[in-house]
Amino acid sequence: MDNWIYYAAALLIIIAAAYIIKKVASCMMKIIVFVVLLAALGAGYYYLSYLS
Repeated sequence: MDNWIYYAAALLIIIAAAYIIKKVASCMMKIIVFVVLLAALGAGYYYLSYLS
């Protein structure tokens, strides 16, 4: 009976970890896109103001 409880707990932990990783990955993708957009805007401002 102990093995069944161990496997059930391991399955719950794996499901919870997958859910958390999915949420964090989604948030990380939004942060990465935001940083890339800020960098592109900054580079555009630099090139338009200092090189023209």
